[in-house]
Amino acid sequence: LDPRPRGSTRMEGAVNMGKLPKDASSLTLDHRCRIEASSWIREEGNNAFNSCHMLLAMRLYTKALSYAAIGDGAPDHVAKLAEESRCRALLNRAMVLLRLKMYEDAAVSCR
Repeated sequence: LDPRPRGSTRMEGAVNMGKLPKDASSLTLDHRCRIEASSWIREEGNNAFNSCHMLLAMRLYTKALSYAAIGDGAPDHVAKLAEESRCRALLNRAMVLLRLKMYEDAAVSCR
């Protein structure tokens, strides 16, 4: 049985998936789990982007950035993985802004 309400799509379910508190650093997820979650959410953003759901894609890429923020004190190899995940989400978010013809915002998003 599908637990989603009738008429609910996978995309609609992705919006609320993995909601983070405003201060994502307070989570107790270990670094590797955060990076995997960031990757998975970014992939959901890619699905939204490919389906032309630009605002949903933007929200998912922003959520992926929250998970990729691991803070100081992580081992070097974990910090590198987190930075790669962060860069992918930033570039994908910029791609959405370019598609929406928001060129200045896209440039700012890459910083």
